[in-house]
Amino acid sequence: MSVIVTLILTSCSGTDYLSVIPQGSQAVISFDLAGMAKSANLDASKSNALKALLHIDNPDECGLDITSKAYLFESPDGSLGLVAKVSDDDDMETYFNKLSGSGICKKVTKTKGFKWTVLKDSWVIGFSSKAMLVMGPTVGSAQEELKRTMARYLDASEDDGIKGTPLFDKLDAMTGDVNMVASVVALPQKIGTPFRLGAPADADPADVMIAATMQTSNNCLNITGSTFSFNKSVNSALESSAASYRPITGQFIPSLSDSDAVAVMLNFEGSNYIKVLRSDKGLRAVLAGLNAAVDADNMIKSIDGDAAIVIKSMKGDKMDYSFAAKVKSDAFLDDVGYWKKSLPSGATLTDFGKDCYHLSTGDWNIFFGVRSKSVLYMGSSSKIATLAGQPSPKQLPASVVNTIKGKKQCLIMNLDAIAATQPTITTVKELLKPIFGDFKYIIYSAK
Repeated sequence: MSVIVTLILTSCSGTDYLSVIPQGSQAVISFDLAGMAKSANLDASKSNALKALLHIDNPDECGLDITSKAYLFESPDGSLGLVAKVSDDDDMETYFNKLSGSGICKKVTKTKGFKWTVLKDSWVIGFSSKAMLVMGPTVGSAQEELKRTMARYLDASEDDGIKGTPLFDKLDAMTGDVNMVASVVALPQKIGTPFRLGAPADADPADVMIAATMQTSNNCLNITGSTFSFNKSVNSALESSAASYRPITGQFIPSLSDSDAVAVMLNFEGSNYIKVLRSDKGLRAVLAGLNAAVDADNMIKSIDGDAAIVIKSMKGDKMDYSFAAKVKSDAFLDDVGYWKKSLPSGATLTDFGKDCYHLSTGDWNIFFGVRSKSVLYMGSSSKIATLAGQPSPKQLPASVVNTIKGKKQCLIMNLDAIAATQPTITTVKELLKPIFGDFKYIIYSAK
């Protein structure tokens, strides 16, 4: 009898829709729809997120349960999906069929044991008596292949779902209307690198996680979080590296341009921070390559204060970048003469101004120098290097600037600048826009 009762209770669980989110998902974001409406001083039944996402004016009439959280996830194969709890699938079918009359979606069909529609000719929606799953965007014949994947998710048992995994337990324990737990491997490589810093060199990148809360204001999606790991040794290393960062004073904030793709703002003492850089296998190799031509280690050790790493633009594997940092001494320039004499084969080091130099190797083309004996600057071209750390004629808006100062780490992504070359970012924005509204910047600040 006890077994029967257990089975009944399990089958009636209010969280059984979570089985749709597959185990091994690299990132999951939870949305407390009722809480978001309350924060916006709205009745839960008038959620702006639901209206924008699914054209839902009254959730009570569409069969959606807004008292339960909705979830955005990135599946193990990199697909993006949105899951919400269904209170009445017949009501949901009626609702979508009504929308189809206005051309917003297709009339509901029934295949593979589930009900289906397509929103705006690109977002496939599948639903059952327990869950609604939205995935896309995709068009044409690709929608049928996507349906097959979605049917597997919708038909998954609780043992196949995310519930009970360390990632979900971490997410479920967080407070806030919008929370995220993600592996850094879910991020584009160029953007994920700063989050991996401090992890042991032999650590699996998938072991480095981000836990964060999210909210929008003034054209910005603000994310406040921290890196951690379920692996105890990796987590200990990440906690130790976090202590290397100090509050940003704002010295180089005026140098950031509204057209920059990505910027990372930091404040650190170089002698301590170089250990953090060497913990990353890729950066350790970069340092070794640079040190074969110049004393990059000594340059970094001279830094004591704010630093700004800026990706001006990204075109495939090519990046236009700049770097500026406050230094306590420019004494390392005393060795330039020695560097010129001891260059490896194929490398050149030439002057391009006072205390300004151009390093060219088979792998690197770097312009660098020291300004006013206090600012180390670098760039991918002489023009970019010369302007690094200098006030920009078109600076970031105040809403972004106010977010940066005083933080220990800050990553700023200009979605308009990177959308053309990073399709994953574009897709994420399309999924988040109906919930958060329109935004241009994603700003990650470390706790």
